Amino acid sequence: RNNHTKKCLAKDDGTVLFISQHREYKKKDRKDFELMYNSEVKVLKFLSGWCANNHKTLRIAGVWPESHPKRPKEVNFFASILASSIYDLVPRSSPFSSYQLVDAAELVVFIDSTLGIEALARGKKAACFSCRGKDLGDLENVFGWPADLPQNGPFWTNEQNDQQFQRIMDFINSISERDFQQVWEQYAPIIMDYDPGNTKIADLLDRLLD
Repeated sequence: RNNHTKKCLAKDDGTVLFISQHREYKKKDRKDFELMYNSEVKVLKFLSGWCANNHKTLRIAGVWPESHPKRPKEVNFFASILASSIYDLVPRSSPFSSYQLVDAAELVVFIDSTLGIEALARGKKAACFSCRGKDLGDLENVFGWPADLPQNGPFWTNEQNDQQFQRIMDFINSISERDFQQVWEQYAPIIMDYDPGNTKIADLLDRLLD
């Protein structure tokens, strides 16, 4: 899907897009839900302050469409974290609308969303705060797994650490798109490449079916 979605040229400078991974939970699973989404709480509280200090607009790419019955729970979830902050929770409007939000944003932030990795592959300046594994005790829930990467890199951290968050946000905010792309290209071959039109798999299928 990422390779079949053309890049959107429209830009919304000054926008930081956080990628929602909200899912519904049952009452009996409340403790598990809080443990799962503790990272969202920590990351978003830091991010809202960083955006305010750097004169950026915080936008959230929602999971659910406006009319979906699960949408109100997603709205309430982010409102409980960002009650005193200004932000915009954008509902999903089509299967490809999230890619359009990613392309338009100046900066992208995610925890362990596949869309976040796809944003990197699309050439976006993105920060990965892959710190959910710390709460879940999951040593494999780290950036780039199964690649053997350090806990902290130029644009990622596996730690719940505001100093690391600050370092990374300042880095992706100040670096040029061209220079960031050069940094990302060091990791793209082992994480995710961008192949518009899926030409590589199409070529492979042609050769296998020839």
